[in-house]
Formats: sequence, structure tokens, C-alpha cells
Amino acid sequence: MNKKRLFSSVFLFLLLLLPAYSKQGKLWGTKELRVTQTQWFDIIYAEQSEPTAALLYAHADDIYSELAASYGVEPSFRMPVVITSGVEQFNAYFSFFPYNHIVIYDTAVIPDLAVFSETLLSVFTHELTHVLTYNLRSPLYTSLSKVFGDPFNMHYFTITSGMAEGATLAYESSKGEGRLNDPYALQMVRQAKIEGKFPSYSDVKGASDAYPANSFYYFNGSFAQYLQQEYGMQKYAEFWYRCVNFKNLSVAGAFKKVYGLKLSKAWKNFEDSVYIPQLSGSANMKEFYLKGVNNQAGSRFTNLCYSPQGIYYLDMSTSCIYFIPKEQLQSNSTVHPKKVLGKDYIDSITVSADGRFLTVSFYSFSEALDKHKSGIYDLQKKKWIPVNQTNIVNPCVISDSGEYYFVYQSYQAQRYSIQIQKLDLSARTPSLKPHSSKAFNNFEVPTAFTDLSDGNFAFIKQSGLDFSICVSNCDFSSILEYSLPESGMRISGLNITDSLDEDIVLSFSWATKQTMPRLGIVKINLEQQEPGAQFQLSSLNFSGGVYSPVVLGDRLFYSGEFYKDSRFLTALVADFCLIGESAGTSSNGAGSGSSSNPAGNGSNSDTRSNPLPYTSFNPSPYFFKGFLIPVSLLQNDNSISNRESKSYMLPFGFTYYAALPWDATALMLSGGYGITSKSGGLGLQYSNGTHTTLFNYAINSLVEFDQKGFRQANGNLSASTGVDFGKISYAGLTLDQNLLYGRISLADNTFVKSKTSLSATYTNRTKTGPGTYERGGMALSVVLTYLYEKELAPKPRNISNFADLGIGLNFYIPKLIPVTCRDNFTYNLPTKLNTSAFTYADSASDVFVVQTHTILFGVDIQKAVPLLSCLYLNDLILTLDYTGYVNVWDQSGSGKSFHIFYLDKYYSLMKNGKMNYIDYATARLSIGFTPNIGSFASSAVRNNFYLSYSFGKKENLPKKVFNLGLEAKF
Repeated sequence: MNKKRLFSSVFLFLLLLLPAYSKQGKLWGTKELRVTQTQWFDIIYAEQSEPTAALLYAHADDIYSELAASYGVEPSFRMPVVITSGVEQFNAYFSFFPYNHIVIYDTAVIPDLAVFSETLLSVFTHELTHVLTYNLRSPLYTSLSKVFGDPFNMHYFTITSGMAEGATLAYESSKGEGRLNDPYALQMVRQAKIEGKFPSYSDVKGASDAYPANSFYYFNGSFAQYLQQEYGMQKYAEFWYRCVNFKNLSVAGAFKKVYGLKLSKAWKNFEDSVYIPQLSGSANMKEFYLKGVNNQAGSRFTNLCYSPQGIYYLDMSTSCIYFIPKEQLQSNSTVHPKKVLGKDYIDSITVSADGRFLTVSFYSFSEALDKHKSGIYDLQKKKWIPVNQTNIVNPCVISDSGEYYFVYQSYQAQRYSIQIQKLDLSARTPSLKPHSSKAFNNFEVPTAFTDLSDGNFAFIKQSGLDFSICVSNCDFSSILEYSLPESGMRISGLNITDSLDEDIVLSFSWATKQTMPRLGIVKINLEQQEPGAQFQLSSLNFSGGVYSPVVLGDRLFYSGEFYKDSRFLTALVADFCLIGESAGTSSNGAGSGSSSNPAGNGSNSDTRSNPLPYTSFNPSPYFFKGFLIPVSLLQNDNSISNRESKSYMLPFGFTYYAALPWDATALMLSGGYGITSKSGGLGLQYSNGTHTTLFNYAINSLVEFDQKGFRQANGNLSASTGVDFGKISYAGLTLDQNLLYGRISLADNTFVKSKTSLSATYTNRTKTGPGTYERGGMALSVVLTYLYEKELAPKPRNISNFADLGIGLNFYIPKLIPVTCRDNFTYNLPTKLNTSAFTYADSASDVFVVQTHTILFGVDIQKAVPLLSCLYLNDLILTLDYTGYVNVWDQSGSGKSFHIFYLDKYYSLMKNGKMNYIDYATARLSIGFTPNIGSFASSAVRNNFYLSYSFGKKENLPKKVFNLGLEAKF
């Protein structure tokens, strides 16, 4: 068999295997994939997502036509849209690499996106706006993209993340819905203006890597909306067209060409146009601070919860739950919050009305796909009760005279339900048993479950864009719904109060587009013949707004959302000028879906007389719809022991990249020639795995030829697995196998080299404070390395054949000085201590290494350079590093396996002065910066420019005592 036939056979074999590996990544575990085609879309989904696919099938083409018309173009391309229900973290995204495609996570909506009457279609519209705007190509670039693929475009030099999201937020909000019509989403833009911290256009392109890093969404969205309303959609579309096709060298140049004024002037006009409701009280709210809580230190306080014993709250900056006793809160003195629980990825908490159970909602990444899970913490017994189910949202424990029930929101294919399970505490291990459930109609979402005791609970129901407050018992035999007294109200953060009134009294946050988030209180009397509700709404706007309000006696405790952080605030309830309004009630108004279904699953799937047409998914065509570039990415890194490592590129050639529409099963084929090496090669890369770190693998191979014919074959296999467990722990295992066969150069003999590394890691490193660098914990790693090298011709000769075991132990100290830093500064000396023994590399192995890294001073700048906006400064850091090590490569260690068994000999050699301890220190000043242009305006390509000075014993110093350098990531 000749080489061409061999290569064709291998490629065909891999192609035939693709169906077996296609259901990985975000579609891991699905049994059958279907494809339903519209005029412009291939909708790819599993059977459980059929109702979602049917919704898209009915509306996707119309949405595309309407969107294209708004930009003055015609629909011109078709693309895949993938729906996955396995990822339980609501999101969607568009990517043009390796071709245009959209992926939608078919799961429960998050509060930030509960701003649409029909969330799925609106989120699809958001992503489709990305597709259309990025593809506003001229005829020239359209022709080139047909040859090289969808990523071929010039927008990389002009379109920033901020500009891209600005277009999508403006369009999603153009009909009265969307985030730009949501008062909670507008809070960031308004608050920046209130505080006098309104950023420039160049500050919010997307280069920030500190909170609020997502601010570019809201500022650019509001700016795009302003441009469209002030100058019309035609000019906005022309502006995008010029930027995408690089008609001008800069965005500012394109803007001036289209709008006839400077971009900076238009941005100032936009800032002036931002509506600020009339404020009451001090703009900085200093008199409202709760003494003893780390205000203005970068903390993000949220989710305040009432309990009879005090207030629990979540600090999102550390993912930790804290408690403040009622006695401290009522004394009006300095409080001392107590940490109750820390767990990674917490998104919400609730507390039972009697204060016994804390319910924690969090994301888990220990399975093949992201999962939304929950746990119950018994505050009385200090015991964690895990909940083994997934797809649990807004969980809460309901108390009823010593009995407890677990209530949560469940979602399945565009239908929501409330599930209730009884918490059995009689056994040694508490368990949950099905009790009842309640399904809701399409576009109805129950959230914010709150225990009222006596077996009743309250929740917020969203019907389209209408909100109401509901009260139900655990059997759903009585459900009362109370409409809100003002139109356009959004509410959040329900909390029961400690009122002595016989009525149920709840506090909440509310807002309309004309207000800041305000305090609201509702009194509900269930004993009347015609139960009703009396609302009291604050008539005042305060800087920071009112979030998660908790009423204790005559005082209000709440969190305020400011531009750079959130703060724990308190004031008298009377200060908020509550005005009473009544509201009606609807018996069983929340039960317009299916009736109560004890011990059922609550699902209520759609029935259609006409089934959705579909065919089985075939992955093969997508591997012929990739991205081609006329440059080879082949790089050969190889070396033989005791020889200088040789690394070279084979740049003249091609690279072809393809993947499935949900970015799994990626293939890259590359061929190239190198002038310096005078050789050519062909390489194949393949990668796949889970959506999480549970299991991932990649194969990278290269075959190289020169004028003597076959030169070498180089292959690499890497596989890894990692899981989160416990509250903050992570464990991982990685295998890396390299194999080289052939010659290094024309004059070399034939070698074979195999290097195998197996590493295991454990860490409980976690954020411990609001500071940028405040992290605590430890990390342990063990690496087993085996190296085999042999010369095969002209005469067999062993070069290396040994193994080694390396150990690393790192400690993270959040602060050496016990103070909390303020205003984005770092001066409490966070430190990292690294120790390692017998760490192996191709050229060196050390008996022992110790390193310390201390941040002496740091400041988050997060601002574009004035008059040089193409450069964004992230931070300035002054560090002190110490390095000490004992090297093993002497007459006692060379060529030996498992140096760990020779500790006694090394100690003796060191004691006799034959193995010296070498150490030095380095002071380094570095400034982090990001190119603030186009796609490069992203924290993913942040760089560091540094100046360092090393000092210590002269014989121990590095070659360069003074060093000026650049750490580049692009």
C-alpha cells in the first residue's frame, strides 16, 4: 500500500468513527440527535428539547427576516442552531469559528435575563443579531469567505466585545422588552453617572479584567440605543458596515465619516442623556453604612435573608455565607459578621422561617455537563445535607410545626413547575421524599420561594412581563395571587419580616423604568373571607438602590448596588416614605396550569397534531464546512538529552480547522514547509471530551520529510480528568505522552524518544476576601515522569532510561497584614509560597526549590490611556520574589531514577558543602495592559510589561540582574 492510499485509509477510518464521538461536549450523553430544517436554519436537538425546537421552527425565519430588514439587508446564509438541555446554566452564544453557529442552553432562566415575555426567542434574537452584524460583509469579503470560511473577516481590527454587545442589547430592547428597559439592568449605567465615575467609550470596550468587567454590555447597549433613536437605524447599520469591512483605520474614523461628529462628543452627549430619577438623601450614602462590614472594599453583598436570629447574606466576591445576630443589628453599634459556610459557585441562599435550615443553590462542574444543584445546611446541628438531584433552582425549606418541606423550581422544555419534597429527619441520614408538584403554563415562571411557616410559602410569578406575588400551601390546595399595584413593576428579593402583626408581612425590592430599585412591603391577611393584600411602596430614590431588603423592627437592612461594588446599608423604615396601595386577589390564580399532582413530576409537555419534521443528525458534512487559512501552524519541538533543544516552524502551507456545531470533536489538519529546516510536514490534531473538566483528551501528530526522505514522526496524547468535591476542593489527573521517532536533522542518526508524565493534583485554593489577590488554601501535586531515549542507527545505543517522582506543595496566604484594603488598592501583602522537590524537565532536575511571591503594592487601574486609547491599563503591581534551590545534576545525581530515595546522600553532600544552597530575591514592577483594539480588547490577551532587579550573593544571581521584559499572551 502506497503512502497516499495509507493516508486516505486512515482519514476515512477516522471519519467513519465520528458518529460515535459526535455526542460529546455540550451534548454529552444524548442518545439521538435530530435536525429540523427551516429556510435558513438547521435546528439540532435531542428529543427532550423538541418543544423548544418547535418554538424556534415556528419563528426563527421570521425573526431573521425582520432583523435583516432593520439593517437594510436581505437574509443570505443558513446556519446550525444547537439546543442542549444538559447544561443547566442558562446561556447562549454565537461563534463564527469555524463557521457561523448558535448554541442555546435549554434550561431555567436566570434573573438577569428575566426581562422578556418569551425568553427563548428573545435570547435567540440576541445571538442572531451577532451573526448578522459580524457578517455585514462587502461583496469582496463575501467572496473570500466562501473560499476560506466564515471567520474570514476584517472585524478583528475594529469590532470590540463592547460594540458587539451594544448592537445586540439595543435590538433586543427595541420593542419595549430587553435589558435596556429593565431598571435593574440600567442601575449600573445610572449609578456610574450618579457617582461621577461615568467611563469613557474607550474604557468599556471589553478589556477590563476586574469587577464590573461586564459593564461593556450595558454602557455600549445604552449608547447603541441612543444612536439609533437619535440618528436612525440606517446610519447605525452604515457605521457597522464600515467597521466590519475596515473602510476606515479606526472605529472613531468610521464614526466621524457616518455621523459627522467625533465619537467622544457623541459619547458625552449620550452621558448627558442618561436619565437619573430624582434622588433623596446623600449620593454616597455614608450615613447608611452598616458598621463592621467591609464596605468599599470590593465586596458584593447580595441575597440578604431574614431569620428570627438575625440576617444571613451572601458575599459574591468570596462565595461565602455570613450571619449577623439580631442583637448586634438592633444595638446600632459595630457588627461582627460570622462566616457560616463557604462553597464555590453559590448563586443564591434562603433561610426557613424558624431559622433552622439554610438552603444553598450552586453550580456543580463535577459531571460531564454543568449542573444546577442544592444543599441544605442544618444550622442547629451544623450539618450539611446534600440533595442528589440536579436541575434545582430557587430552593427553599418550608417549616410547618416541626415538619419541613423542600420546595424548588423545576424546568423542562419551556415549562416550569414547583416541586415539593418532604424532608425526613427521623432517620440517621436525612432524606427527601416526593410530596406534591404544580405545573405552570408556557411563559409563566415561579421564582423567589420564601417560607412563611405553618406550611405556607410565598413566591414571585412572572407571566410574560407581568409580575405578581403568590401564596400557597404545600399541597397547592390553596393558591392566592396578588397583582402589583403599578404597571411596569419588576420585583425581587422577597423576605418575611418580624412584624408582630397577625398578617403576613413581606418586604421586597421593586422598580420601574422611571425609578431606582426601591423598598416595598406587602401585608397579606389569609383569614378574611375575601383575602387581599395591602402594598406599601417607597416614594423615594436612593443612590445604590434597595436590594434584598430585610425589616427588623423599625429598621431596614439592605444591599446597595454601586458602580464598583455593593454595600451593606441600614436606615429607619420611616426614612423611605412608604405609601399604601391595595391590590386584588385571585383564588388559585397561580394554578392556571395543570392541577396539583401529589408525588408527580409536574411536567406538562405540549401536544401537537402535526409532529415536528426531522431527520437524524449526520456529523460528517460539518467537517467539510471548516475554516481554511493559507498559513501552516505546524511547529516541531524536539530534543535529545544533553543536546540543545530545537524548535522550528513550518510556516509556508495551509491549515484547515473543523468542528461540530456545538464546538466539540475538533479537527485541525495542517501542512507546511520550513526554509530554515528545509523540511515539510503534515500534521493532524484532534480533541474532544466533556463540557466540564471531567474528561478531556487531545491527539497531536506530525509527520516530517526532508531531502533525504522521511525525517521523523512526532505524536502527543494528552488526557485529563478533574472534579470538584466537598465545598471548595478540586482533584485532577493528567496523562501526557510524547513519542518521537526519526532524525533531528540531516546529519543526525535515527533516534527514538518516549516521555510519559502522569500528574495528580489537589487544591482547596479559594477566594477569602474582597481584595483582588486575597486567596487562601493549598495545592499539592505529584508528577511521575518516565523518559526513554535510544539511538537506533547506525549502532544501537541507550541514551536515557530513567523515571522520577516530583512533588510540589503550594500555600496561599491571603494577607500577611490583617487589614482590609480599600478602593481597589492592595497593601496587605498577599503571599504565595511554592515548594517542590525533584521536579523533572528535559534539561534539569532539582532536589529542592522554594519560592515566595509577595505583592507589596497593587492598584487596579482599569482605564484606557488618555490620548492613546488603543492601550488599556489593567493594573500596576510591585512584587518581591525569593528563590532558593539545590540542584541535583552533579556526580551524585546524574542518570539516576527516583531521586527521592537519595535524600540522605543529598543531605550529607549539602552538609559537607558539595551541594550549595543557591538563593536570590527579585523586586519587580509590572504594569498590566491590553490592546484596546477590536477583538484584542479582551482580558484573554492581557499582557505584562515589567522592570525587575535581582539582588543577593553575587555568585547566586541570574545572568541579568536588571531585566526589562514583556510577558505576552497574544
